[in-house]
Amino acid sequence: MIRSRSARFGALLLAFASSAFLAASAPQDGGVVEASAKRGPKVLDPAACGIGERVSRLPWRDLLGRPGRLGEVGARKGQVVALTDTTCPLAQKLAPSLARLQARCRDEGLELVLLNTSEEEERADALRWVEQHGIEVPYVLDPTGELARALDARTTTDVFLLDAEGRRVYRGAIDDRIGIGYTREVAREEYLEAAIDALLEGGAAPVPATWAPGCVLDLEEPEGASELTWHGRVSRIVERRCGSCHVEGGVAPFALSARADVKRRKGMVRFVLEERLMPPWGAEPGSGPWRNDHSLPEPERADLLAWLEAGLPEGDPSSAAPARAAVDSTEWLIGTPDLIVEIPREQSIPAEGYLDYIEFVVPLGLTEDRWVTAVEIQPTAPQVVHHVVVHVLTEGGLRESRSTLPGFMAGYVPGNRSNVLPPGFARKLPAGSRLFFQLHYTPNGTPAVDRTRLALVFQDEAPEHEVKSIGIANKRFEIPPGEAHVAVEAGLKLPKSIGVLSLMPHMHLRGEAFRITADPPKRAPLTLLDVPRYDFNWQFAYRFEDPVILPKGTRLGVTGWFDNSDANPANPNPSKTVRWGDQTYEEMMIGYVEYYVL
Repeated sequence: MIRSRSARFGALLLAFASSAFLAASAPQDGGVVEASAKRGPKVLDPAACGIGERVSRLPWRDLLGRPGRLGEVGARKGQVVALTDTTCPLAQKLAPSLARLQARCRDEGLELVLLNTSEEEERADALRWVEQHGIEVPYVLDPTGELARALDARTTTDVFLLDAEGRRVYRGAIDDRIGIGYTREVAREEYLEAAIDALLEGGAAPVPATWAPGCVLDLEEPEGASELTWHGRVSRIVERRCGSCHVEGGVAPFALSARADVKRRKGMVRFVLEERLMPPWGAEPGSGPWRNDHSLPEPERADLLAWLEAGLPEGDPSSAAPARAAVDSTEWLIGTPDLIVEIPREQSIPAEGYLDYIEFVVPLGLTEDRWVTAVEIQPTAPQVVHHVVVHVLTEGGLRESRSTLPGFMAGYVPGNRSNVLPPGFARKLPAGSRLFFQLHYTPNGTPAVDRTRLALVFQDEAPEHEVKSIGIANKRFEIPPGEAHVAVEAGLKLPKSIGVLSLMPHMHLRGEAFRITADPPKRAPLTLLDVPRYDFNWQFAYRFEDPVILPKGTRLGVTGWFDNSDANPANPNPSKTVRWGDQTYEEMMIGYVEYYVL
């Protein structure tokens, strides 16, 4: 690994640091990279998925009362049964794909049927969804799961292609464009399209069976027993660990406030617990301690899984945990702001596709310096806002790359929109400064309109400690095509002693792990932050319970590991050499450090 070190410092201490290395090797500590949080389609054994077998010709009636049967197509050439769900975010992202599939099936002489297995789906909600997305084919509610079990459905995005005899010839994902933790602009594999082509030509599907990334279904009868109940321990765990997002009006796509909410999604709840995908939190256990720790302790994870395995026992309602109140997304968590700044105009977000970052510079008209003690970013369409970053611009404009500008002010990810500084701490907002907004939107299957705004709370007097930020970055790297576990490093040596308040890693779609270390003079090195499974969807700032004091001469080291291989389902182009760039199809490697000078 080739190493060189450089840093540039602002007026008081550090405004921005950049170290350039080329790194094209696996990490020295092979244990730092864990299995990716991203999940794309996986090829399955056709025999184990019933390919070639006839389905039971069970009857159904759709939302309009029209009758039909599984596998019974009459004069048609075959039947496509596509699962869907009005509350599963992955299923909703596929709504435009289902509308296109409807057109192809009509043109090719195939019957398309949409199947919703939710136990508590309201007919009125399903009818609204059908009208919104222009769906005219049969939409069948299957609350008992009888039809889904006959198909051996496993997720809310499973699609089944049956021939004229009612035999399964394909089951799985429509394509690989959308998965758990990623969305690509263009699909690499069109599984269903290829299967339909093969059926119409009298051949076999090239890939007969895949696992479809969606909300996992649990259609089996419960096993075992448990003394754990919803109204006892379980509701308290869910409220404490999930309630800040999964509440009516919250940023999550559905609430988990009641046992019925969990029951209707029990398969997906089990899946994200087993895979450690939720609650979202990247820091390795034992680091910190963190003021904003979202992690789920292992004893609580084990209790939730045991409760699910036992069939979700309800328990005594008199012992229930207090329900969390519904969220009013227009209220400010930081109290009454002293200044509210909107982006200059509304942003129209399409139903699908890839969107580049959107950037605005907003003048504030401040005639005197102000001290900021709390910030909050509030999107008006949080369901499509991936993240927002706000920097303060003084003289010099936008000479630097957008994501390594000095003067970091605020950041937003779903579930983490505000920051209140401890007493005695504040950020300086100089007179005449402007705010630079960078917004990243991710379409979710339905068009939306957003006009994000930022709120600031001021104090009149100068603080005991002025809060600053640096971005320790490597901007001169190359990640070879097809390579996984590529390490890129950067670092700087502190010219003064500082107290570290928070750390935030930033990479794009190829990022897989991240680590920030400190090597103080005459002391043992320490790991400040270790994120063995980096997830671009959750741009967390990890805030220490108490500041970490680092003496003058300490070397801060930052390492990011990247996966540019085709095994990374989020990779925009595994055949491309990747370099630094602002957009998500390019890459960055930045370790943000929030600090004050001692």
